[in-house]
Amino acid sequence: MEILRLAFALLLPWLAGAVWLRAVWMRPGWSGEARGNWPMVLGYGFLLGMLGMTLILRVMDRMDLLTAFWLPLLIILAAIAVAIAVGGGRLLQPDICAGMWSVRLPAGWQRWVFALLLSALLVRFVSIGLEVVVRPVYPVDAVTAWSNRARIWFETGSLATPFTGDWWIGSLQGAYLSAGRDYPKTVPLIQIWVAAALGRWDDALVNLPWVLCWASLGLAFYGQARLARVAVLPALLFTYLLLSMPMLNTHAALAGYADLWLTATFGLCSLSFYRWTCTRDGSHAAIVLLLVLGMIAIKQPGFMWLAPLIVAWLAAVVPMRWFIGIFVGVLAALTVIMLSGGFELSLPGIGAFGITPERIMLPLFRDFTVESPAPLLGVQLKHLFVFDNWHLAWPLIVAALITAISLAVRARDLRPMVVLAWSSIALYGFVFFFTSASEYLRIGTLNNRVMLQMMPVLMFLALIVVHRILVQWQDRSARQSVEMRAA
Repeated sequence: MEILRLAFALLLPWLAGAVWLRAVWMRPGWSGEARGNWPMVLGYGFLLGMLGMTLILRVMDRMDLLTAFWLPLLIILAAIAVAIAVGGGRLLQPDICAGMWSVRLPAGWQRWVFALLLSALLVRFVSIGLEVVVRPVYPVDAVTAWSNRARIWFETGSLATPFTGDWWIGSLQGAYLSAGRDYPKTVPLIQIWVAAALGRWDDALVNLPWVLCWASLGLAFYGQARLARVAVLPALLFTYLLLSMPMLNTHAALAGYADLWLTATFGLCSLSFYRWTCTRDGSHAAIVLLLVLGMIAIKQPGFMWLAPLIVAWLAAVVPMRWFIGIFVGVLAALTVIMLSGGFELSLPGIGAFGITPERIMLPLFRDFTVESPAPLLGVQLKHLFVFDNWHLAWPLIVAALITAISLAVRARDLRPMVVLAWSSIALYGFVFFFTSASEYLRIGTLNNRVMLQMMPVLMFLALIVVHRILVQWQDRSARQSVEMRAA
């Protein structure tokens, strides 16, 4: 019975997200181009389904039913029924484009390579799952800032449980103040949902959603690649390159951090943004907006990634010469503001917002002390090219980032994605080289976790660059063959 309840907790929110996405993509007036792309539907469906589940739990908490299981489950089943009703009979029809997008396998030797890569991913999925189910919450931040809040909220049955020193001193002997008491509640709510399904707290099983999050990232990445008309084998190869990154595997196997969830959310948001820039499909725009809210709800650095998304959106909606003018104008305005002493605004209920020569204040996030450039380039290069964090991903990414600039000059649809990638890297560089966050780069405790959140974007850009180069090479070869036959 416990296994069945656990399966319901993990799979029914996933099913609800997938069914709703399929219903949305089949709505009249939208292209519906993604509806037969089941890897994409499943990848996005899991993430959106689990985020939706946390919203239901917030409502349950208001009703003093935080640890209830069957009532939220009935709500999920009702959501699935409504999605089927919205989609109508079309929702259950076979997809005429399924073979085109996802099912058609390569022939000859490519079929064997495809099978080898897929087998390696399945083996890794199983091995990560085994690591999770046999190990209790292990990473330091997971224990002190994330899972401990989930455990306390589950045991007390309320998200209103205070995290003040006076409350703990007066109620429990030996308890300590939570290091992450001001962090968003979304990730702990995911663990609470699994514990509610079990009817007890299990330090290992509550982390199973991390394994599925890892898999859903791969499914969505592969699905978006196929939607971009990348061939089956290159799409799976780059999916393997993404999912085999040691840092990504670490955050899946040593579950408990919020970084994997933010990586998946920002990554899928960026991939849908790229699809929107290519098609202006309203369904992808809606998913971008939902996942932007998800980024903010998962972790405070989610606010940080809004900046490159806004810059990339601007590059998508205005001519490039206007974009360059706006960009230069904003930089000039910020320079003038800094030199003139800056400004600071106090927003009621939100916090301070402003910029001065000494500090950058962001509401609902944190303050950064502006510092002179930290001499840490050598340390960063070691993290990228020497340490076992990324395997050989960064030589490929650097080559792709440089090549993408020349491709974007001729390919207008690629420009927003290139702007998104470069602005994300620029934001990362500013935070870790020009602010007080450089201390995290010096000791190596945070920089790779933040970089992880960019990797789906960077790997997808590398895939698109390789795909377009191969297409250009094939077109050139075809023209040369025609010219030779004509001669």
